[in-house]
Amino acid sequence: MKDSFDDGEDLSDSGINIFPALYPLSKTQNAVALVQKWSTSYSGGGKEMDQADFIMLNEDGTYKTVFSKIPFYSKEQIRACFSDSDYAKKSHCSDEHWSVLNISIIDNSAEFYSWGFITKSYDWPSFVDKSKMKKSIDKKHYILSKTWGDKSKIQLLCENRLPLSFL
Repeated sequence: MKDSFDDGEDLSDSGINIFPALYPLSKTQNAVALVQKWSTSYSGGGKEMDQADFIMLNEDGTYKTVFSKIPFYSKEQIRACFSDSDYAKKSHCSDEHWSVLNISIIDNSAEFYSWGFITKSYDWPSFVDKSKMKKSIDKKHYILSKTWGDKSKIQLLCENRLPLSFL
């Protein structure tokens, strides 16, 4: 995994974990998600960003990175109330932002499955009722190539950003 977070933010490496799930690549091959955590703390809040590398596991014990630096999870909270009177007057005293990755795996009768990365993002500004929280969905669809050797390819099929109505 990469040694630094290249989003221009001052985030510290908070460690690497294997997410406890197997992700099917085909009828016979799976991947695991190696998740690197980046974080920072500040007065009245903090930020965490997790990126995943999806690693294909082979029966002979070898492995290969299939997808790299996929935004996996993020959250940020910034305090907006600073005194007891602020807290007494306001019901929601922080700006909150978070996003979560969902993965759609489609068996299209090819050798390898197609993957869809669906990121759901939430924005809840301070002093705003929860019912006014904004949501959005960012979808990316990938078709995997025939082989996983040095000539393997991952092709971006389509990308779109769609609003998601509050459920």
